[in-house]
Amino acid sequence: VSQTAPYDDLAVAHAQRPEAAEEIRRALSSIHPYEQILVVEIGGVVGTHAGPGTIGISGTRKSN
Repeated sequence: VSQTAPYDDLAVAHAQRPEAAEEIRRALSSIHPYEQILVVEIGGVVGTHAGPGTIGISGTRKSN
């Protein structure tokens, strides 16, 4: 993730792992402001396929 920084937006998504998502959020704060990193729970459709404990990181960047 740090190799493609900077980001306009960053999010950590989790399936029943809020503590792990928060730990990743703290780690990502070295490349993006902590308070601007969203932590969200993965919904039922993705969660059904990915399973409990899944963690995902998503980011957007404006193209130049």
